[in-house]
Amino acid sequence: MLYILLFDNSSFLQRFRLSLKVNKLRSEINNLISENEQLEKENSALESDPQILEEKARELGMQKENEEVYIFKKEESQ
Repeated sequence: MLYILLFDNSSFLQRFRLSLKVNKLRSEINNLISENEQLEKENSALESDPQILEEKARELGMQKENEEVYIFKKEESQ
């Protein structure tokens, strides 16, 4: 039994690697939770404020019905 404790490092290494992986996954989960909370706030703002909704739609290149949109491109300097 002493031999296993002293010379069997594979289980220790495996546990260490799994521990690192668990910590990484927990960190990813926390990041996703934060991102989800931010998206929920943004969604709530879009649902409650028509002006914010229109601004977002404009950013995405959307237009109102019967509206003409003109896009001006900057000339490249030579």
